[in-house]
Amino acid sequence: MTRFSLLVCLFALWMNMDVSLSQNDPLGCGIPPPLADGDAVESVRFTYSHGEMVKYACQGLYTMEGELYKTCENGEWTGEMRCLKPCVVSKEIMDGHNIAFRFTQRKKLYLRHNDDVQFRCKGQTRHDLVLSMRQRCVDGVMQLPDCF
Repeated sequence: MTRFSLLVCLFALWMNMDVSLSQNDPLGCGIPPPLADGDAVESVRFTYSHGEMVKYACQGLYTMEGELYKTCENGEWTGEMRCLKPCVVSKEIMDGHNIAFRFTQRKKLYLRHNDDVQFRCKGQTRHDLVLSMRQRCVDGVMQLPDCF
C-alpha cells in the first residue's frame, strides 16, 4: 500500500490530508464514449467510479441493438451497442421503380429497422419477379422491387 500526503486548498486555507491508495483498487473512468446516432440519457460527467453505468438511447426512429448501458470497469467502458438506421421511402424513389405503397396513399414512409412494407405495381405495369413486393428495412437500406 502506498501512502502520500495531499495538500488541498479549501476556502484559501491549506490543509494537510493523509490519503491511502491500494494498488488493487479498481480504476474509475473518464467521459463515456459517444454513440453514433444516439446519446446518453442523463447528463454526462467527466469522471465515473468503477461499476457506474451510463444509459444510452438512439435518436428518433433509430433502433437500439445490443445493451442499453455502458459500464465503467477498472478504467475501461464496457458494453456493446449501436443504433440501426431507419429507412425512408418516398414517392420520387418509388416512381423510379413504377411502384406505390399497397395499403396506404401516403407519399412517404419512415420505417424502423426490421419494419416491412408492401408495394404494388402502378398502372398497367407488371412485377418483374426479381424482388418480392414485400420488403424489409435493414439498417437504413431497403431494396425496392421493379415493375415494367
